[in-house]
Amino acid sequence: MKNNWAFLQKPANVALLGAVLVFVLLFVLFDAGFILSLVLGGAAWFGLSKFLTDRMAAEVAEAADRFEDKARAAVADLPETMDKATKAARDAAAEVSGAIDEQVSKLRDQGSSDDEGEIIEGTASAAPASGASGPRVKPSKSLPGQADLAARKGTWKYEG
Repeated sequence: MKNNWAFLQKPANVALLGAVLVFVLLFVLFDAGFILSLVLGGAAWFGLSKFLTDRMAAEVAEAADRFEDKARAAVADLPETMDKATKAARDAAAEVSGAIDEQVSKLRDQGSSDDEGEIIEGTASAAPASGASGPRVKPSKSLPGQADLAARKGTWKYEG
């Protein structure tokens, strides 16, 4: 839903509305001259905008002070919070390390009966070295159209 009063949420717009009201009242109701009404309306605009802007600035400064107090309190609690988080992380790491050690010992116990062979420590996989030749992935069967593509390939050389 559209806010029809959004115009009045800015202090400068409220001051302008007040200045127009002063101008109209002086010019129409009190039969003051145009110039006098315009000057007094301008003075009303200046005074109202100064008053409302100062009031808004005071509210903003108060909100900033409240935020600063909350931020200081949060920063004061930070070492305690970090200590708790560090302790929780160390506990979790110890738990995971214990589980890994348990699994490694189980694998070592079963190592002699495995068909795969011995356990290689310190490596993530038994992948061939980067200097080894040959494809890493060996296809299980020919893909459809692979023979046709191989037959259509020719030799091409760039002659520039």
